[in-house]
Amino acid sequence: MIAYSQQQSDSLGSLLEQRRRLRENSQLESSLRSFFQAAWHVIEPETPLCWSWHYALVSEWLELISSGHFKEIYPDQFGLIINLPPRTSKSSLITIVWPVWAWILYPATRFLCASYSDKLAGDHSIKRRNLITSQWFQERFGSRFRLKDDRNRIDHYEQ
Repeated sequence: MIAYSQQQSDSLGSLLEQRRRLRENSQLESSLRSFFQAAWHVIEPETPLCWSWHYALVSEWLELISSGHFKEIYPDQFGLIINLPPRTSKSSLITIVWPVWAWILYPATRFLCASYSDKLAGDHSIKRRNLITSQWFQERFGSRFRLKDDRNRIDHYEQ
Protein backbone atom coordinates (compact mmCIF):
# COMPACT_ATOMS: atom_id res chain seq x y z
CA MET A 1 0.00 0.00 0.00
CA ILE A 2 1.31 3.43 -0.94
CA ALA A 3 0.78 6.24 1.54
CA TYR A 4 0.32 9.73 0.15
CA SER A 5 0.87 12.86 2.13
CA GLN A 6 -1.92 15.46 2.22
CA GLN A 7 0.25 17.74 0.06
CA GLN A 8 0.72 15.01 -2.58
CA SER A 9 -2.98 14.26 -2.50
CA ASP A 10 -3.84 17.96 -2.94
CA SER A 11 -1.35 18.25 -5.82
CA LEU A 12 -2.81 15.20 -7.53
CA GLY A 13 -6.33 16.54 -7.06
CA SER A 14 -5.27 19.87 -8.53
CA LEU A 15 -3.67 18.19 -11.55
CA LEU A 16 -6.74 16.05 -12.15
CA GLU A 17 -8.96 19.15 -11.93
CA GLN A 18 -6.73 20.98 -14.44
CA ARG A 19 -6.89 18.02 -16.80
CA ARG A 20 -10.69 17.81 -16.51
CA ARG A 21 -10.99 21.55 -17.15
CA LEU A 22 -8.72 21.38 -20.23
CA ARG A 23 -10.82 18.53 -21.66
CA GLU A 24 -14.02 20.45 -20.98
CA ASN A 25 -12.65 23.65 -22.53
CA SER A 26 -11.50 21.73 -25.59
CA GLN A 27 -15.02 20.34 -26.03
CA LEU A 28 -16.55 23.81 -25.59
CA GLU A 29 -14.18 25.30 -28.16
CA SER A 30 -14.72 22.61 -30.77
CA SER A 31 -18.52 22.49 -30.56
CA LEU A 32 -20.91 25.43 -30.65
CA ARG A 33 -23.61 23.01 -29.55
CA SER A 34 -21.66 22.13 -26.38
CA PHE A 35 -20.78 25.77 -25.75
CA PHE A 36 -24.45 26.79 -26.08
CA GLN A 37 -25.58 24.08 -23.67
CA ALA A 38 -22.90 24.98 -21.13
CA ALA A 39 -23.43 28.75 -21.41
CA TRP A 40 -27.20 28.59 -21.17
CA HIS A 41 -27.23 29.00 -17.38
CA VAL A 42 -25.37 32.30 -17.80
CA ILE A 43 -27.64 33.86 -20.42
CA GLU A 44 -30.94 32.45 -19.08
CA PRO A 45 -30.37 31.60 -15.40
CA GLU A 46 -34.09 31.35 -14.59
CA THR A 47 -35.07 29.19 -17.58
CA PRO A 48 -34.10 25.55 -18.03
CA LEU A 49 -32.92 24.64 -21.52
CA CYS A 50 -35.23 22.13 -23.19
CA TRP A 51 -32.92 20.66 -25.80
CA SER A 52 -34.24 20.22 -29.32
CA TRP A 53 -32.73 18.82 -32.49
CA HIS A 54 -32.85 22.24 -34.17
CA TYR A 55 -30.12 23.60 -31.85
CA ALA A 56 -27.72 20.95 -33.09
CA LEU A 57 -28.61 21.59 -36.74
CA VAL A 58 -28.28 25.38 -36.49
CA SER A 59 -25.01 24.96 -34.57
CA GLU A 60 -23.59 22.83 -37.38
CA TRP A 61 -24.45 25.48 -39.97
CA LEU A 62 -22.94 28.26 -37.84
CA GLU A 63 -19.77 26.22 -37.30
CA LEU A 64 -19.46 25.86 -41.09
CA ILE A 65 -19.78 29.61 -41.49
CA SER A 66 -17.29 30.39 -38.69
CA SER A 67 -14.64 28.07 -40.06
CA GLY A 68 -15.01 29.34 -43.63
CA HIS A 69 -16.08 25.91 -44.90
CA PHE A 70 -19.56 27.11 -45.80
CA LYS A 71 -18.20 29.04 -48.81
CA GLU A 72 -16.02 26.08 -49.80
CA ILE A 73 -18.99 23.70 -49.79
CA TYR A 74 -21.53 26.18 -51.19
CA PRO A 75 -19.51 28.61 -53.32
CA ASP A 76 -22.57 29.95 -55.14
CA GLN A 77 -24.47 30.83 -51.97
CA PHE A 78 -24.33 34.32 -50.47
CA GLY A 79 -25.16 33.20 -46.96
CA LEU A 80 -27.69 31.48 -44.82
CA ILE A 81 -31.20 32.47 -43.74
CA ILE A 82 -32.46 30.73 -40.62
CA ASN A 83 -36.22 30.77 -40.09
CA LEU A 84 -37.52 29.40 -36.81
CA PRO A 85 -40.75 30.06 -34.92
CA PRO A 86 -40.78 32.67 -32.16
CA ARG A 87 -39.59 31.60 -28.68
CA THR A 88 -37.28 28.85 -29.95
CA SER A 89 -34.10 30.55 -28.63
CA LYS A 90 -32.80 31.40 -32.09
CA SER A 91 -31.61 34.82 -30.89
CA SER A 92 -29.92 33.29 -27.85
CA LEU A 93 -28.02 30.86 -30.04
CA ILE A 94 -27.36 32.99 -33.12
CA THR A 95 -27.06 36.53 -31.78
CA ILE A 96 -25.74 36.01 -28.26
CA VAL A 97 -23.80 32.74 -27.98
CA TRP A 98 -22.46 32.23 -31.52
CA PRO A 99 -20.41 35.46 -31.69
CA VAL A 100 -18.85 34.77 -28.28
CA TRP A 101 -17.96 31.21 -29.26
CA ALA A 102 -16.58 32.34 -32.63
CA TRP A 103 -14.38 35.00 -30.97
CA ILE A 104 -12.71 32.29 -28.87
CA LEU A 105 -11.56 30.48 -32.03
CA TYR A 106 -11.41 33.34 -34.51
CA PRO A 107 -10.77 36.56 -32.55
CA ALA A 108 -10.65 38.77 -35.65
CA THR A 109 -14.22 37.84 -36.66
CA ARG A 110 -16.59 40.79 -36.83
CA PHE A 111 -20.33 40.65 -36.30
CA LEU A 112 -23.09 43.09 -37.05
CA CYS A 113 -26.14 42.23 -34.99
CA ALA A 114 -29.39 44.05 -35.67
CA SER A 115 -33.02 43.74 -34.73
CA TYR A 116 -36.39 45.25 -35.55
CA SER A 117 -36.19 46.88 -32.11
CA ASP A 118 -33.36 48.99 -30.71
CA LYS A 119 -34.22 47.76 -27.20
CA LEU A 120 -34.04 44.11 -28.25
CA ALA A 121 -30.70 44.65 -29.99
CA GLY A 122 -29.42 46.34 -26.82
CA ASP A 123 -30.70 43.47 -24.65
CA HIS A 124 -28.86 40.94 -26.84
CA SER A 125 -25.70 43.00 -26.68
CA ILE A 126 -25.92 43.17 -22.88
CA LYS A 127 -26.41 39.38 -22.67
CA ARG A 128 -23.43 38.84 -24.99
CA ARG A 129 -21.28 41.13 -22.86
CA ASN A 130 -22.54 39.52 -19.63
CA LEU A 131 -21.62 36.11 -21.00
CA ILE A 132 -18.09 37.29 -21.77
CA THR A 133 -17.64 38.93 -18.36
CA SER A 134 -19.27 36.07 -16.42
CA GLN A 135 -17.21 34.11 -13.94
CA TRP A 136 -18.06 30.93 -15.87
CA PHE A 137 -16.57 32.32 -19.10
CA GLN A 138 -13.60 34.10 -17.52
CA GLU A 139 -12.52 30.96 -15.64
CA ARG A 140 -12.37 29.07 -18.92
CA PHE A 141 -11.32 31.64 -21.51
CA GLY A 142 -10.40 34.82 -19.62
CA SER A 143 -6.67 34.34 -20.10
CA ARG A 144 -7.08 34.84 -23.86
CA PHE A 145 -10.29 36.80 -24.22
CA ARG A 146 -11.18 40.06 -22.47
CA LEU A 147 -13.11 43.17 -23.38
CA LYS A 148 -11.23 46.43 -23.72
CA ASP A 149 -12.19 48.70 -20.83
CA ASP A 150 -12.35 51.81 -22.97
CA ARG A 151 -14.58 50.13 -25.63
CA ASN A 152 -17.02 48.33 -23.34
CA ARG A 153 -20.38 49.89 -24.26
CA ILE A 154 -23.72 48.33 -25.02
CA ASP A 155 -23.62 49.29 -28.68
CA HIS A 156 -19.92 48.66 -29.35
CA TYR A 157 -17.26 46.62 -27.62
CA GLU A 158 -13.94 45.07 -28.57
CA GLN A 159 -11.60 42.49 -27.18
